[in-house]
Amino acid sequence: MVDASPPPSGPSSGPDSELSASGLILLGALQRFLTEDGWPIAPDDVGQRAMAVAVEGDNGRWVSVAQVSADRDIVVFTSVLALFVPEPRRGRLAEFITRANFGLMLGAFQFDMDEGEVHFVTSVDFTGVDPTPYADSGALIGMIRRIVHVNVVNVDRYLPALMTVVYGDVDPAEAVATAEQD
Repeated sequence: MVDASPPPSGPSSGPDSELSASGLILLGALQRFLTEDGWPIAPDDVGQRAMAVAVEGDNGRWVSVAQVSADRDIVVFTSVLALFVPEPRRGRLAEFITRANFGLMLGAFQFDMDEGEVHFVTSVDFTGVDPTPYADSGALIGMIRRIVHVNVVNVDRYLPALMTVVYGDVDPAEAVATAEQD
């Protein structure tokens, strides 16, 4: 039996956590997976519902946030790309992201057109589902592993092409085709 409850030193259900009993099970499993899989989690980066992790892929570095939403029992893994898209390049990047997202079955890029911020998000929704049997069987850890690994692999795969659109003169369609040929 897998104990998916949050460890005493990790996130807890305080007055600010707003997590349901299911949400606390999900958060405990999320933290347990990240710890056991060797993700670097600094104690200062652990909050009531989320934890930040530094990611280093073959093609760059970025920060990801692993969290359980407060209002629904959804495990979310968000990679925040360490770049600012200048306003004149935002239309080109929006095209790149639309083209890249079209073929993705798990996860998606998100782009804040006003701020120039880029994320990649994967999630698994347990709203209305008791996660206890999945935690007890180990399947919950497997689901979390999948959304984390899919997220990181996709960011690392598309990052060089994305950068050529933001900082170079590469056509967005050409950049996506280059990323997807590997």
